[in-house]
Amino acid sequence: MKRCATLLAALLGAAAAQAQENREISFPDTEEGLHVLSVDTHVHTAFSDGGAWPDVRVLEAIRDGLDALAITDHIDTQAHREDIPHPDRNRSFDLARQAAERIGTPMTVIKGAEIAHPTTECIECSHVNALFVTDNNVLRHRGWNDRLGWKTEAPLPDAFASVRAARELGAFIIWNHPGEESPVKMSEFNRQLFEAELVDGIEVVNGPRYWEGAFQFALDNDLAIVGASDIHDTMDNMLKGEALYQALGEPMEQRPATLVLAAEKSETAIADAFEARRTAALYRHTLIGREREVRPIVEAALSLEIVGPEVNGPKVRAPGDPVKVVIRNKASSPFALRRKGTDQILTAGPIIEVPASGETSIWLLPGTDTSALSLEFEVLNALIAPRRTLHVTLEV
Repeated sequence: MKRCATLLAALLGAAAAQAQENREISFPDTEEGLHVLSVDTHVHTAFSDGGAWPDVRVLEAIRDGLDALAITDHIDTQAHREDIPHPDRNRSFDLARQAAERIGTPMTVIKGAEIAHPTTECIECSHVNALFVTDNNVLRHRGWNDRLGWKTEAPLPDAFASVRAARELGAFIIWNHPGEESPVKMSEFNRQLFEAELVDGIEVVNGPRYWEGAFQFALDNDLAIVGASDIHDTMDNMLKGEALYQALGEPMEQRPATLVLAAEKSETAIADAFEARRTAALYRHTLIGREREVRPIVEAALSLEIVGPEVNGPKVRAPGDPVKVVIRNKASSPFALRRKGTDQILTAGPIIEVPASGETSIWLLPGTDTSALSLEFEVLNALIAPRRTLHVTLEV
């Protein structure tokens, strides 16, 4: 998959380079009136094992144009406990929310927590995030600290009890970084969660990694499709591929995120959208999700317009003149369109690049009937299943 991502990035070429200069994530509302909101569901601060203060996470998210940010520090991991001892597991969220209010950003800060089960079997996949929690303190459990030699007391016996307590508080549960195996590998902890119906979503994208097996698992099991940064270092370092991210993939132009189709720009509407599985992952300017979500996102972003027959200046089109058409893109990600079917395009190769928040001009053959013009494309950076791309028809 790393090779595929690299090839697609090369294909987008100058369009991706232009997008790199502006990290802001922005997609227009769908034709049905749903807001396409960008959410990072997995963020760590210095209050667990992250390297930044909550205020910094808010500032990074504002720079990236996020509509919502979930603070999901490990519930029982305090890597900096000698410097920042804190009995209140809500503290990092409180500081982040206060920073957002002080700055005056409309971005929503979501309270969450990462819950991990201590195991030597599939260590990474035995983690989940609980979003929209009302009180993180009731989620603390024994076991994780013991494995690391930390003997602090905790109210709950194990991670399973912690996840169950989160669900009782109305939390949305996401299976974190399930790994690259296909089909996905499950630990006994994962199996217990699924048997108890305590999993609502799965990370198809985690930082610089994308997993086809997790994507297929989400489709097969009606799970919300999630993309998240899982940021520990600074976002600048993550995007540049520096520090601990060097071994995980090529540098990225944009923060990975989840696109949520929400009725309103509010935490309640975002939570409702997650519950309804109206989500898609955004990864290296590629949309990953079910067709029912990906299609309206793409169709709202792209439009087709006849602008005239001018070559070296405006003139009235004669029957034998070529027709100039513009494909416009309202999204912050570029699109790579492969021509499909029998079209009447004169001046484009097999693949047309439409830059982020920009446009591409093409010419149609002389004599093209423009009264009901429609062009068919395969959107190379919009996946509706593993290795299956979205096909769209753009009409005037």
